[in-house]
Formats: sequence, structure tokens, C-alpha cells
Amino acid sequence: MAVITVTATAIIPVSTSSPQYKEGTFGGTVTAGAFVYESATGVYSLAECDGVAALAAVVGVAVNGGAVGQYAKIQIAGDVTTDAVWTAGVRYYLSGTLGKACLYTDLASTNKICEVGWATSTTNFRIDITNTGLAVA
Repeated sequence: MAVITVTATAIIPVSTSSPQYKEGTFGGTVTAGAFVYESATGVYSLAECDGVAALAAVVGVAVNGGAVGQYAKIQIAGDVTTDAVWTAGVRYYLSGTLGKACLYTDLASTNKICEVGWATSTTNFRIDITNTGLAVA
């Protein structure tokens, strides 16, 4: 799978996009820029599409990093500027690589489908999460 990698120090919420956040604690080591899910115990951990459906239920993007029990700020809507090279107008999906995004064509059979958003430019990403609960046929 070709994954999109965001450098942890390069993710910047775009204030003019009316960003929305959730706050809590991390359930494992998470770097800024990673897609996360919220566990049944309310902690945020790295999401992935090739595990059980709960792990693919993305809630947002970590705007800070941390370890187990540390403060988590998760952007659930709005735009972020990153150093990743996006393709403007293209939609991106949760990858099988922990916390990463990929193109739909990179998903494998049985991967859970979670659209995480789309690129508005080569450096701007709009968080627009749709957790389908479905697997690639």
C-alpha cells in the first residue's frame, strides 16, 4: 500500500476553516498527523483499516503527539496544512498502515472502508470522515 506520510512537526490546523476538536488521552504512542479512533474506554489510538471494524472507525487527526495517558487533541473537522504531497481534488482513505492515509485503489480485499477526507491543494487536506463499516469486496 502506498501511504501518505505527514511529518509530525508539519501539521497545522487552518483557523479559517472552522476546525473542530475532541480532547482526551492517548491509549498508545501517537504522532501528530496520524488518524486515530476512540476506543470503548475513551482513549485515542492509531487507526487502521485491516483489523477489526472498531480500529477503522476514525474520529480525526491527532494535532499533537503523545504516549499512553498523555493529553490528546484530535481535529475532527476542518482543514490542515501539511508537508505531505496530496493530489488536489482526490479523496483519501484510511490505510492498513497504522494512522496513515492512502488512495482507494491501494485498499486490499476485506480492508474496512473509511474515507478520511480530500485534498484541496497539494499541501492542504480537508478532514471529512465517513466510516462506512463496509469492507472492500
